[in-house]
Amino acid sequence: MSSHFYHYWLRFAAIITILTGVLSLLASHPDTDFLWRYLFNALNCFQADIRFDEVARVLNGVLGGVMIGWGWMLFYLAHPSVFNQSVCKAMLSGIIVWFITDSTGSYVAGLPMNIALNVLFLILFLVPLISLKKFQGNP
Repeated sequence: MSSHFYHYWLRFAAIITILTGVLSLLASHPDTDFLWRYLFNALNCFQADIRFDEVARVLNGVLGGVMIGWGWMLFYLAHPSVFNQSVCKAMLSGIIVWFITDSTGSYVAGLPMNIALNVLFLILFLVPLISLKKFQGNP
């Protein structure tokens, strides 16, 4: 596969991050939180109907904004004209730090099923990043 294929894959992963952020942002209002609540209920194996209080709504809004911004930055940096070894290392280390901290927080908060979702996100980013790193060579 060509490096362009992996750049497109990486940009697709960034779009998935942005869309996930939009779902979180929508959960900051009770009229538009149904998809995000469904995800949380699914991750909780539908043991209870999770509802968001005011604090959770604020946090959903903040999280959504962070994810949209992070996804936008990743989308931009994944373009072949700006992607280089330093960008690749920053993305790789960032996604690994995110995975470790988010998965730890999910476990501690009693939502271990989120770790499975995190693994999918991790794979979505690792495959193109590792492949692109090979194309660039290892100094």
